[in-house]
Amino acid sequence: MTTDQLKGLIKNSFLWVVVAFLFVFIRYLDFSKPILDFFGKAMIPVQKRAENIDKQVSEWIYTFSHIEELKNENAELKDQIFELQSRLNELEGFRRENASLREQCGVEEKRDINYILAEVVSLDRDVKGIASLKVDKGKNDGVKSGAVVLYKKNILIGRITDVDKYSSHVEMVTSFPSRIGVLVKSVGGDARGIVTGQTGEFLVIENVDRNRTIKEGEEVITSGEDDIFPRGFLIGVVDHSEADPTSSFQTVYLKALFDPLNLKYVLIVKDE
Repeated sequence: MTTDQLKGLIKNSFLWVVVAFLFVFIRYLDFSKPILDFFGKAMIPVQKRAENIDKQVSEWIYTFSHIEELKNENAELKDQIFELQSRLNELEGFRRENASLREQCGVEEKRDINYILAEVVSLDRDVKGIASLKVDKGKNDGVKSGAVVLYKKNILIGRITDVDKYSSHVEMVTSFPSRIGVLVKSVGGDARGIVTGQTGEFLVIENVDRNRTIKEGEEVITSGEDDIFPRGFLIGVVDHSEADPTSSFQTVYLKALFDPLNLKYVLIVKDE
């Protein structure tokens, strides 16, 4: 109700009060019954109007008296909305972070493997370049020496060597001292070979049958025949191959599928 409406209501109320006062005054002057009956009937609308005005005034007074209470309730509701929105934003942040980690680490690939998610905290170098990684998970997290370490889309990074209470070291396939049995997934069938080390930017696969046609871009996976890594983990893709005219083998050069400088998270295969 506006201020002008309130002023009009008070003015009308005053007029009706004056009329009602006159009616009472006439009754006490003992006028004849017909006159009183006439005024009595004439005052019925006045009484109804007075009742309506009284009701409106009561409602206005009630509303006015509860304005402060409504303000407080409104403030509380605003606080609740703000808190809920903050929680929603926080959950959305967690959802995006989780999706990013899954995308980085390839957890979307469904395998019957349990993983420990670890963050790369430092890089260790040797004369050939980056030899190992240090991650923020150790014995307290269930990490064991020899555990396989993976990256996005089932890509083999290496294995755990030294395990401390809260951290571990990962020896990478790019500087692995042992020979790793592999399979080149060529069109004509799997071609066996052995990763013997690294030359420049390439991993070297030796003892590949020279009669097998090896093409650029073909995937190379672990064969599981070396008792070091299980079968099926992706090591890299073929860059090129060179046949040895003096033997029945060819040498295949492959590119690793991860850049140690850009690794943020890795997956450690948990030994059940």
